[in-house]
Amino acid sequence: MKKNIQETRTYKAGETIYSHNDPAEFIFLIHSGKVRIESKHGLELGTLETGEIFGEVGHIIEAPRTVTAVS
Repeated sequence: MKKNIQETRTYKAGETIYSHNDPAEFIFLIHSGKVRIESKHGLELGTLETGEIFGEVGHIIEAPRTVTAVS
């Protein structure tokens, strides 16, 4: 059973939030700034902005991350 945990984290520009194959322990909501989503080969797949949620799929299906997220 998953825990219901909420916490605020701050990342510096260019800091990796999670990497391909990491366990999907959390769902993220962007309070401010942007997050770049990259393939396992470093190809940029898109950019997410304030108010967007990411990381939910792996968390829901309990599978490792399939992409890398960078602040």
